Amino acid sequence: MMRITGRAKKIAFFVTLGAFLIGLAVALNVTWIVINWREVVPLVLGIIFFGLIIAGLIVYTIFLVREIHKNEQQDSFLNAVTHELKTPIASIRLYLETLESRQLSEPQRHDFYRIMLEDTDRLIGTVEQVLKAGEARHGSNKKNWQEVDFSGIVFERLTSRVCAITCRRKRFDLESNRKRNFY
Repeated sequence: MMRITGRAKKIAFFVTLGAFLIGLAVALNVTWIVINWREVVPLVLGIIFFGLIIAGLIVYTIFLVREIHKNEQQDSFLNAVTHELKTPIASIRLYLETLESRQLSEPQRHDFYRIMLEDTDRLIGTVEQVLKAGEARHGSNKKNWQEVDFSGIVFERLTSRVCAITCRRKRFDLESNRKRNFY
């Protein structure tokens, strides 16, 4: 006998509900066609609207099943990460309790310290992987900010404007002098 888990029950419920609603929509559509078979406009509109309802129900059911699978994957990921975090913590705790409760030789102590450092590195590696996964998932929202020398930009812009104004004045003065000398 096959045991059905809570997740499988959720999927079965939504698939069954979707199938029931699609069947109900088909029954209503057939009834609509039988009642309105002589009138063309209500018949065509009824077929179109019921077709849209059926398509919407199918898409809705598929969406729900995908969301349930996505939640299952997230739960599995969390369980795996929790296990990966708990294992080195339990190991470190065991070594610390041993160091506290027993008299050990210096080589044994150093061996315990080495193992605890390795477990700590494992913990750090797991945490970094989880953080990188989170950054990769939300990386598209991240902005690439750069430091900008705003005063330098303003100074360059003002200098170029002053030069442009000075050049225009000189050109205007030259043109004025030419016109005076010409007449």
